[in-house]
Amino acid sequence: MKTIFPLLLFFISFHSQSQTLKFSEQYQKQKVFEKVYDGESAFADIDGDNDLDLIITGSRKVHFDLAATLYTNDGKGNFTKVNGTPFNGVEHSTVDFVDVDNDGDQDVFISGSTYGHRTNGESYVEKIAKLYFNDGEGNFSEQENSPFIGISFGDVQFADLDGNGSQDLIISGGSTKIYLNDGSGTFTEKTNSNFTVHQSSAIRIADVDLNRTPDILVCSNWGQSPTQLFLNDGEANFTLSTATKLPSMYQGTMFMEDVDGDNAADLIMIGSIGTSMYNNRPLREVWINDRNGTFEKKFDLPTEINWAVDVAFDDIDYDSDLDLLVVGLTGDNKSTTNLFINDGWGKYTIAPNVPFKGYHGGDVWIADLDGDLKKDVFFTGLISFTKSTNSVTRLYSNLSNISVKAGIVKNDFGDGMKAYPNPTDGKFTVDLARTYGLIEITITDLQGRDISTEQFHEKQVFDLEIDEPAGVYFVQIEGRDKRAIIRMVVN
Repeated sequence: MKTIFPLLLFFISFHSQSQTLKFSEQYQKQKVFEKVYDGESAFADIDGDNDLDLIITGSRKVHFDLAATLYTNDGKGNFTKVNGTPFNGVEHSTVDFVDVDNDGDQDVFISGSTYGHRTNGESYVEKIAKLYFNDGEGNFSEQENSPFIGISFGDVQFADLDGNGSQDLIISGGSTKIYLNDGSGTFTEKTNSNFTVHQSSAIRIADVDLNRTPDILVCSNWGQSPTQLFLNDGEANFTLSTATKLPSMYQGTMFMEDVDGDNAADLIMIGSIGTSMYNNRPLREVWINDRNGTFEKKFDLPTEINWAVDVAFDDIDYDSDLDLLVVGLTGDNKSTTNLFINDGWGKYTIAPNVPFKGYHGGDVWIADLDGDLKKDVFFTGLISFTKSTNSVTRLYSNLSNISVKAGIVKNDFGDGMKAYPNPTDGKFTVDLARTYGLIEITITDLQGRDISTEQFHEKQVFDLEIDEPAGVYFVQIEGRDKRAIIRMVVN
């Protein structure tokens, strides 16, 4: 499952001469891509050149013809297939880029169903879950003696569950298991984790009660188990929360993001409520978090999508809130794509006149793929419910008339706050205009990669440095109930 960072919302606000969104399908650029369905994709900078590379997994035109294909980006959105990778082709898959060994590069985790033939010619199906280490230049090697349970039709999420600074792993499929990372990429299964979830489950990780520990939301996609929220004590010990009763899902999925701008992860559920295909009703709901981990249903999404759902969040209209792109099937099995615009409070309306076709059974991403700081859109999947031979991969470039400026994006600290110089050669100063007892400052790049996080006590002025290549970075400042985000340009 694609990795989502619910608490790291790096809003990009733009000066725009026109609010009209304009996208163009890139027919020539997308010819290089595998056409797949029943799989997932992931973007990350695998070779340290400050652009987003790509891996695509899933079935090609038929089952038993499976992909796990890596592509490198030249920085302008032109992708080249990488040959000779060690990855197994998979379907019903998850794929995640994550730095599990804390060496500063992106490793990759892949799960799903794979096929093969024994020496006697007999074919077999195998569920796998494999970790591949990156050497820093985009070359991968498989972890030996992997401890992970293989899954298909499941979910995978990474987060630092026990507070040791490394990315732990939760896998949910036929069962739900937690694997703790010792910091070097060596994982050990944690027993007695209290999770009981039916196959085809979905999991999401977010700090819902704002105590700086990641909590876990778990649900079954077959309506056999209730949707449950487990609160973390900071050491990966979880307790069931009874503050909110959430609906059980038969089909669909859920996502946790801060959709109302209060720095607390909210919940969006899209699918069906019930226990079977004969006993269900549509579910398209936005639940708002009160910042204490209690959720209240506030809005319905104006969509007919019921199942085979995938979602991407981003500020696509440049007004500093998270918009929503949803693909999936309606109740009458029609492939549909909806782009929803956020009013800033988590209430969504459908954007008119977008050029995207209807897709389902694949993946959707919003990301700047060509280095112009405007968010492009990438799809894999099917365009028809009845034919599995119409798998597609589509890339749409964002051609909207916008420009990006350095400066303060969000500021709760008052008019006296300053950040200078900006643009900078890497060294800069932030002045909050008064002393605060505890301040945490996090610097990230455009892809949300955490460059540095540091806490300060009883300070007003902070001398900081971004020792990274030229580009655009975000400085997030948090203290008490105040928050600021600065877009910093490094020359």
